[in-house]
Amino acid sequence: MRLKKAILTVSASAALIFTFTGAAYAVSVGTVGESALRLRSEATTASDILDTLPNGHKVLILEKTGEWYRVSNGGQLGYMYADYLDNETDAKCDLGEGTVTGSVVNLRDRPDLSGAILTRLKRDARARILGTGGGWYYIEAGAYKGYISPDYFEPVGGENAADAAQPELGVVTGSVVNVRAAASLGGEVLFRLKLGERAQIVDELAGWTRISYNGMAGYISADYFKPEDEAVAVLSASSASGLGQQVVSYSKNYLNVAYVYGGSTPSGFDCSGFTTYVFKHFGITINRTASGQFTQGATVSRSALMPGDAVFFSSGDTAIGHVGIYIGDGKFIHASSPGDVVKITSLSESYYSSRYQGARRFW
Repeated sequence: MRLKKAILTVSASAALIFTFTGAAYAVSVGTVGESALRLRSEATTASDILDTLPNGHKVLILEKTGEWYRVSNGGQLGYMYADYLDNETDAKCDLGEGTVTGSVVNLRDRPDLSGAILTRLKRDARARILGTGGGWYYIEAGAYKGYISPDYFEPVGGENAADAAQPELGVVTGSVVNVRAAASLGGEVLFRLKLGERAQIVDELAGWTRISYNGMAGYISADYFKPEDEAVAVLSASSASGLGQQVVSYSKNYLNVAYVYGGSTPSGFDCSGFTTYVFKHFGITINRTASGQFTQGATVSRSALMPGDAVFFSSGDTAIGHVGIYIGDGKFIHASSPGDVVKITSLSESYYSSRYQGARRFW
């Protein structure tokens, strides 16, 4: 479920509340100032030694505990004596990987709540920690580098740099859609995007989405721009519907062609010869008989019929003995029967309504 209203933008007053209610320590970078310094499992010299780090080695300082710093050494958590670590608030260096701990978190261009939002990252997204600044993490998330609050991000172990967080993308679902300077139909048209093109989702407003595309930013109607996971279904239905309509249009070229038993050419068709011929035109190969075709494709309920679906009927003692192509509005086209022609018939006609067995989608 998409959390459109849970995007973590925090007001200045909320920031003050965090200061007094246990917000994350302002992260920084520590550099070993001695010839070597031990990383321990607890904040005491009596605890286990996890590692011994050389002079100049850098670690991520997470918090101060008495005379010790709790640190992350490339994802390995432990404690180091504070007097021998040089603490730098603003430093750029590779400090391993981290993961987003909030539902949807802003990545900003500077380390404060007024910084411009570069992108948003979802829970469990991973990113490379490239340093710290102003008490925030400086990270690389996909194609973006920016700052993220330590309240919603933490270091992790592992070497899966390939799992770096990816910004959220959306897909254009309209044929050609305007991207405007403001979130209204009166906004100046900055550029246009075509069906299937992708852009970065920056923000979501009532009926509009602010996007970033090839370095350009603007607003696009949410009616014609969907997050990738939603767009797949929309585009699939659109694509399927388009092909189905093409199937119907092509099939109508053969209206009034005579029914010929065993026929599968425009010289004459039987029912399954007709459907085989039509679908073959679109590169879709199906079985030659009605009963064989009934075993193929995806099952479609009667309430979900779309133009281009194959509809099947019983015939005499044969469970599946007749097939046609649904054309919409409760009608189908078919090579009817001996002595008849390719024609359009209503599914509600009593003969066919009582013998209807189901439908399949081959595209």
